[in-house]
Amino acid sequence: MTTNQLLDRYKACLVLSGAGDALGYRSGIWQFNSNGRDIHRELNERFGQIEDIRIELPQWRVSDDTILHIAVGQALVEHGEKDPSPALYSRVVKKFKEILNDLKNRHPSSSTVSAISRLSEKDWSQPYSAVSNDCTAAVRSMVIGLRYSQPSEFENLMRVSLEISRMTHTHTWGFLGGFTSALFTSYAIQNKPVKTWSQSLIEILPTVQDYIQTQQRPDLAQNMRSWLSFETFWRNFIPQQETNVKDLDQRDEFYRQFSHAGWAGASGTDCIALAYNALLTCRGSWSELCKRAALHGGHGDATGCIAGALFGAIHGFENVPKQNYENVEHHDELETIGKKLFHLCQGSVQPKEKVEATADQRGPCVHFVFIPSDILDNMPAFRQWRLSKSAKAEDKSNVLSKLVFQGLKIN
Repeated sequence: MTTNQLLDRYKACLVLSGAGDALGYRSGIWQFNSNGRDIHRELNERFGQIEDIRIELPQWRVSDDTILHIAVGQALVEHGEKDPSPALYSRVVKKFKEILNDLKNRHPSSSTVSAISRLSEKDWSQPYSAVSNDCTAAVRSMVIGLRYSQPSEFENLMRVSLEISRMTHTHTWGFLGGFTSALFTSYAIQNKPVKTWSQSLIEILPTVQDYIQTQQRPDLAQNMRSWLSFETFWRNFIPQQETNVKDLDQRDEFYRQFSHAGWAGASGTDCIALAYNALLTCRGSWSELCKRAALHGGHGDATGCIAGALFGAIHGFENVPKQNYENVEHHDELETIGKKLFHLCQGSVQPKEKVEATADQRGPCVHFVFIPSDILDNMPAFRQWRLSKSAKAEDKSNVLSKLVFQGLKIN
């Protein structure tokens, strides 16, 4: 493999994560549609095929997932040094604080927003939260796998992914989700056979557990109580990881059986598992990956974001239509982070070169309702209702679907 090919894989990991996120999110319309067949019907009727879609503003905004992913990537680049230190974690906290208002316009988890609000650049510890088991740490950690992509760098990958994840996610599923997405990304760069990733995760978990135990944090007892459930999830998933479900209704049901509380892809376990299944069954096809990972009746932006990153880390931009990614929101920032991380790993640039945000790439501010955590963190209770007039006018006015909770409009 040439240097340029590897560089493309670094850039594609970031850029295609944004593309997968934007597809699954569709400004909140598809993220909160619990019927995969309905999403695919709308895809065919309104857009044609995945290859036909020009993913760009204003219709295809990225969700909070990509904004958080960029923040972690920028902190890693600006830190520059390979060895983690408190300075790195302070940079991450600063980045999280800077994007907080932007996050609120992109349907974030309320528990994540609350956690970021409590962070300090001098103290990034958090009290234990039983609801911090969602996918938000996982969707922002692939970039850590790029920074520490070699087997010899595993200890740094483990430490950095866990500590950054625990800034907002103190539940075992939450912070181990961040570790797993970083680990799988490093495996992709290493050209490790994809089928072996899950078993390798199982084999390496005792090392991670030892690290957690040596930290002696106040929430250690809670972490250890839920540790076995994370491992059991993956042991049960491995025999089914290559299951190829073609029927859309059956695929939704297959995904839901691995979900927490019925919203497929929303937890720190199944968000990666579903993306992994899509990667294993898409046969190297970008469009097929998107249909499986991003367009289903679950948390499609999260699974699309992770799957897009893993696909890019393996294949680069090979056979991916340019209109699917060249104008994705924050494209230049994503590409620049991938490029700079590659050169940092190669030792070919000076550290601490700041990645400047490109203001004109930000999408228009859409003031979504800030949904309380007791509702948002139990999203299976939501159903989506789209008014026919809104659907007809959507191209011109970008009207979002009405979200309904137990028959009550939230607007």
